[in-house]
Amino acid sequence: MMDKETRTIWDPISGEAFKGPFKGTKLNTWPVFVTNVDAQLSAQTDTQLFISAHRSPLMWFMQFTPLFMGVSKRGFLAPNFHLSMSKPIDPRLPKLTQGVGVIMGKHTKYYPLNLIPPGKGIRDQWNDRTLIIDRSGKDKIPRAAWEENNEMPMQLLSRWYGFSFTYPDCEIYTPGEDQG
Repeated sequence: MMDKETRTIWDPISGEAFKGPFKGTKLNTWPVFVTNVDAQLSAQTDTQLFISAHRSPLMWFMQFTPLFMGVSKRGFLAPNFHLSMSKPIDPRLPKLTQGVGVIMGKHTKYYPLNLIPPGKGIRDQWNDRTLIIDRSGKDKIPRAAWEENNEMPMQLLSRWYGFSFTYPDCEIYTPGEDQG
């Protein structure tokens, strides 16, 4: 993304400026949690839901895209999408693997969703601390927190290709690391 004032180009995930006058600086970041309507209404009963009736021509056209693009429930990347990336997609996992990536300073780790049991979670010893990745909420979306204080580190629910592009040296969780 680019800011209009300085025309600096920022990475929307890490907050780092990679081109322009602020290159090398970093914006403050914080976790953004994905959920669904039912889970949000259960957690906060005073939530107000607003649904827009506006439908642009592009939105109308896009409703047919899945038919022509072969979109599955697991997602898709547009043909030749990889050409827009400045380096190849990391082959360590399938590119559309969904998971939660945890960022702790310069240390990053990716937890594939298929390795985190719904209704439960995992405990992982990482950087001399115990991280709990929990999927027991109504939405079954993973959330990470440190066991000793329940503090939530910076985390992103993302596809593998995006997380590994932003954090190319990230670790990948494997079940043998599970601490119970």
